[in-house]
Amino acid sequence: MFFPAGEKASSVAVGQNHTAILTSSGKILVCGSDAAMQLGRRDTVWSWTRKEEDKAPVFHATPAPLDLPPDLLGKPFLSISAGKNFTAAIVKLEDERGRQGVVTFGEGLDGQLGHKNPQHVGRVRLVSALAGRKEWDEPSGETRSLHPVQVACGASHVVALMSNGATLAWGANREMQLGDGGRAGCRTPGLVMAL
Repeated sequence: MFFPAGEKASSVAVGQNHTAILTSSGKILVCGSDAAMQLGRRDTVWSWTRKEEDKAPVFHATPAPLDLPPDLLGKPFLSISAGKNFTAAIVKLEDERGRQGVVTFGEGLDGQLGHKNPQHVGRVRLVSALAGRKEWDEPSGETRSLHPVQVACGASHVVALMSNGATLAWGANREMQLGDGGRAGCRTPGLVMAL
């Protein structure tokens, strides 16, 4: 693989047809198919023909940086995970939204992006339901901020481990993979109660 000068890989994640690489400087590089906007570069282009199945997605043959929104510019990424056609990552925030947050991008038809709407997202977007979470700490008599410390993706679902040990899950649930006792999908992070 060709990397930008001075960048070294520290972690990798692979989806069905895309690769995400976390660099030692906290940047994410992506390559592969962008058919479902899973590269987070906002440049998915379809070439329409008479048959919808003949549409041609953009491919990136070498690792390229994400197209970040202004509020995430310069924020380092700490970890990455990839689902079938989407990507999730933990980003260091250190602001009113909390210490760390989860961003997602790509295919979202099963709610796996955690943004309420079941749609594809072609640009990196913070999962707002995980930002600014707090809990009451009885021993200290104070509220404390919660933040995601790990994120893992299945084919079409995500589980986040929070700083207090709680797990939250969202996305497809046909095989009961969200651990909520049912089969209905969840478009935003929901607490896994059995833990």
